[in-house]
This record gives sequence, structure tokens and C-alpha cells, in this order.
Amino acid sequence: MKNGFALLELLLAIALFSLGVAAAGLLNLDASLAANRSADETQALLLAEEGLAAARALRNGDFDNLAAGTHGIVESGGAFMLSGSFDMTGPFRREVRIADVDSDTKRIESEIAWQGAGGREGAVVLTTYLTDWEQTQGEGGDFFADAQNAGLTGGELNTVNGITLQNAGSSVIQLGQIRASWDGPHLLTEARIDGSTVYANAAGTPSGTLLDITDTSFAAGSEKQLELAFNGAAAGTEYLLAFFMSDASTFFSLTDTLVAESSFLVINTSNAKVGGQGRRFINQINLTNTSATRSITIARMLPTWDKTSNIISIRIGGAVVWTGSAASGTDLNITDVVLLPSASVTIEYLEFNRNMQNATLDILFTMGDGSQKSSGSFSP
Repeated sequence: MKNGFALLELLLAIALFSLGVAAAGLLNLDASLAANRSADETQALLLAEEGLAAARALRNGDFDNLAAGTHGIVESGGAFMLSGSFDMTGPFRREVRIADVDSDTKRIESEIAWQGAGGREGAVVLTTYLTDWEQTQGEGGDFFADAQNAGLTGGELNTVNGITLQNAGSSVIQLGQIRASWDGPHLLTEARIDGSTVYANAAGTPSGTLLDITDTSFAAGSEKQLELAFNGAAAGTEYLLAFFMSDASTFFSLTDTLVAESSFLVINTSNAKVGGQGRRFINQINLTNTSATRSITIARMLPTWDKTSNIISIRIGGAVVWTGSAASGTDLNITDVVLLPSASVTIEYLEFNRNMQNATLDILFTMGDGSQKSSGSFSP
């Protein structure tokens, strides 16, 4: 009988060991696939950037080199050339698409597509605008508009801000006109530079209109902030900005497609649990910024729950961001929590003054731009 039990124990041990080996194999496979995806995306991004660099080099040689159409890129004798309708580097297919905006401006898209391990398809697209360099000399050659940090503010997310205008030269320059182009029905109602209104039209101005703004001077080395206000939500499109200087030279800048910060926030409550002394703590709520290029800010939290208790503190990412005593449904002005691109942070705990076992909660997050995202109901 003892021999029978020993044999059974041996068979169970072998089965458990086999399951462990299989699970470890699956984990290693997942890790390998993730590493391959990351390597593919990095390589694709480099090839896309090279496509834009090639377009710039062609423009610098002669603006007429940028023929409208879909092209591949080849390098010959140390110089880039357009060739065919695409080019291949290993499994990566590159298309450089050139479109005329006006006589002095081209829109350039560099797209990389590939099929990775496990048949997973991927794509990366980078976009820029190039102008005839002969048209950006003079004051326009010293002027610079940085739209990389452009974002949305306002109750309806109807204001584009975060656009920095700079005079990189050694002499005073003067900005006299702006043209903003976008996709969407919203109309431009006001342009402000460093908080001062330089253009206003209560009825609204459509996309692509040349705005005759109040002349604005920039001292050597100075910079100012540009804001554009609209009569409706300004999200979901990119903004092409053209700046015209007093000597008729120009400068062009392009924002990313602007979306609300809340659209990048992912709230994971699947691992949330009740713990701590007296079962008063809700632990392990994970927050992720899915944007690869843009930081987002959590400015406020409005938690609700179905127990007669008060929340007394919140700890996120190793820091206590709020303390006090508040009932369910109170909008809490927390210390700003900034999530860098692709970063994650954990709400380590929501602390209450009473037992929270079997409670149902919902948390509404308000972002720095005023947009909001709810966790949805969850029961830790």
C-alpha cells in the first residue's frame, strides 16, 4: 500500500514539474516575442526617420527634387535618390509619400510596414512639412516655432497651447501674419501671443485662412507662447502653422494629431485588493500612459464608493498626493502626478477610516488639460 502511495506521489510530482516547465516555456516565448516586437519597432522608427532625412537632403539639393507621389529611397554615391514606389530593408517596406501643399511647401510621410514574428503586422508613420529653403531665408530663417509640446486646454478642449515661438537670430524680427490649417468643422476665434490677443473673430475663421495679426516683435534670442482658441472641440486633428514675417519670409510648423490626455490613460483595476490594518486600504491600481511621445498629468481624482466611510489619504508612485477627510463623491485636488511617455505608476493605496471589505468603487480622473477618464466600477 505504501508503495502505491509512493508511486502516486511520484506521478503527481512529475506532472507538476511538467506543468512548471511548460509554463516557464510559455513565459519565455512571450518574453521573446515582446523583445522581437520592440526591436522591430525600433528598427522601423529608424528607417522612417531616415526617409524624412532623405527628403530633407533632396530638398536641400533642389526643392524640385521632391516630386509629388509615392517613392522608395536609395542611396548612391553618398546621396539619396527617389526610386520606384517603395524600397525594402529586410522585412521592412518603406514608402515616402510627397504631396504638394502650396508652391513652396511639401507634406512628407515616411511609412514603414512589416510582418514580424508570429505573423504580427506592424506599421510606423512619421510626417513633416518641408519648404523651399530659398523662401525661408531672411527673418524666417531665424524664426522657429516648436509645436512638439502642443496640447489642448479649455472646458471643451477648444484651445491649442504649448506652441513656442522663438527668434534664434541676433536681430529683432517681426511676425505679421499666421495661417493655421486643420481638419474639422471648428472655427478659429482668437489667437494669443504671450496672453495678448493678436487676432479675434467672434464669428469664427475657417481652416487655411491667412490671419492678419497685430504685428509682434521678437527681440534677439527671445521666445513667446502661442495659443489658438476655437468655437468647439479642437481634438482629433493636426495643425499646420505657417508664419509670415515682415520681410515676406516664412516658417512652417506642424503639431501632432492633438487628442485629450485622458485618451492616453489606461486604468487597470484587475489587481486591486483590500488590505492593511483594519482592511481600510485599497491597493494596487495601475495607471499607464500609452503615448510614446507625450507626457500626461493627473490633476484631480473623484472617487465614489458604497460604504459609510471617508477617504483620508492617497499614495501614488511612492508619494502621498492627498490627505484629509472626504466623503464619497468629493473631487480631490491631488498633487499633480505626471506620467512620462509609455510610463506606468501604481496607486499604492487609497486609505479610508473604516473597513472597505466588499466595497464597490469608481474613480474619475481629471487630467491637466481638463479631460476626464473613469475607472469604471470595480470591487477589490
